[in-house]
Amino acid sequence: EEWKRILEDSEKELQQKLLEQVSPLYQEAVGLYKARKFELAKDYFLEVDSIMPNHKDTTQYLVRIEDDIRTEEQRILEEDNRKKILERKKEQEEWQRIIEESERKLQDQMLAQVEPIYQEALGYYKQRQFELAKDCFLEIEQVLPEYKSVKNYLARIDQDVREEADRREQQRLRELERQEREEEIAGKRADERLAQMREEEEKKKIA
Repeated sequence: EEWKRILEDSEKELQQKLLEQVSPLYQEAVGLYKARKFELAKDYFLEVDSIMPNHKDTTQYLVRIEDDIRTEEQRILEEDNRKKILERKKEQEEWQRIIEESERKLQDQMLAQVEPIYQEALGYYKQRQFELAKDCFLEIEQVLPEYKSVKNYLARIDQDVREEADRREQQRLRELERQEREEEIAGKRADERLAQMREEEEKKKIA
């Protein structure tokens, strides 16, 4: 009986020591599990199980922890993929911003370039120098086709050129007619003066 009691006391003392040893390990394992650090938690649960099998819920944790590890790996993978997608999206947005900024700067440069040419073209147009105006409008069209009224001017300027050519031709013909009339009048006056001079000479001879 005495030996049996001693053995039981020793067994209880051993169990108590083992319990004192595994309790902090078990608590650490549960904490790691709740923190979703499943690989570390698994190591702790295995250590607990090796010291004191079936301690509390160790077996249940070990049964499901492999699935939890796979699920967590999948979650981490998906999270990484989402981060990569977001990073690429941010990069694309940044590139788009840079492109748009460059386009705005280029647009401003082109506007600064074509406005003086446009004003020059308007000056030529008002002076009815349509060919020169057309050259300026065409130069602008190559850079900024939609700039102000360039298209409208180019749509009608060939007609303006033809009309101006007709107007100048008519003006030239009228000028020729005027010159012919003036020459005719001058010729008549010269003939009249010559006739008058001859008449005066005749009178002098008679006298």
